[in-house]
Amino acid sequence: VNPLDISAILSEIAKTLKFSTFEPEEQFWLDTGNADANAVFGARDLGLPYGRITELSGIQHGGKTTLSLVLAGMAQKEGAGVGYIDLEFSSDPMWSCKLGLNLEYTAIIKPKLIAEKKGSIPRLQSAEEVCAEAEVGMRLLAERGCKKQFWLLDSIAMLQTQAVIDAGTTGQNMRTKVDRAQFLSQTLPKWAGLAANYNAMIFLVNQVRTKIGVVFGNPEYSPGGNALDHACSSRVRVRRLKNGQLRHNGKVIGLIGIIRNVKNKVGHGSVQDEKAGFQVLWNRPIAKVEFMSAQDA
Repeated sequence: VNPLDISAILSEIAKTLKFSTFEPEEQFWLDTGNADANAVFGARDLGLPYGRITELSGIQHGGKTTLSLVLAGMAQKEGAGVGYIDLEFSSDPMWSCKLGLNLEYTAIIKPKLIAEKKGSIPRLQSAEEVCAEAEVGMRLLAERGCKKQFWLLDSIAMLQTQAVIDAGTTGQNMRTKVDRAQFLSQTLPKWAGLAANYNAMIFLVNQVRTKIGVVFGNPEYSPGGNALDHACSSRVRVRRLKNGQLRHNGKVIGLIGIIRNVKNKVGHGSVQDEKAGFQVLWNRPIAKVEFMSAQDA
């Protein structure tokens, strides 16, 4: 017997620890059809990787949710099970359909009111409970034969932990102000493992905010703490161009902007500091997204 037979060693480890493991059979990729867009989100020749976490951040009205829904629609058309954690209550069936995503076949999870006892005052679901629902959804989709999944969380800045909800408006303190970051530092490492084993592409939409009083360095930051920096395989910034509206006969029919990655560790020739332009048109029955090289944007 070869003493360096790794498969035999791993099998023996599992027997010794008395557990069985299940690994994904295949690595899947979502090809956007454009090499520049692929390079920003993942690998130029392959596309976006399933089994990884991606953060998409930007300022308000920059196109974050729009791009995420377009990518979710692409994944859905290729047979992926789609989940939508809608913390902003912004899901719109008609708008999503224009962007290519059918919400009728999408698992939508929103914070709900819960009455723990009969006659008790209903309380709002916490971030811990909403994310627990998503984890169960990943498992159920896998059990029902989905070999790949796409999960969208919109947005990180809207996560409300139980401690924050209990504190209310007047009871906030230093502990509650960092509770979202601590929650994500505990949740995202687990989600990285779930994503890899369920072949789930997890998209985290985030905002960009500005620190007041910062004179030196970049005052912009995205909420959620340092866990996002480490747990996400790729981090992409999106911004609209100045006057980045597409108009026809005085009516806005789309938007134009630029996407750039600030981190890209998906492998397979992935490159950091890549950027590309994009146009999204929604004056048609199904919206059309067009990517171009950054020089043309």
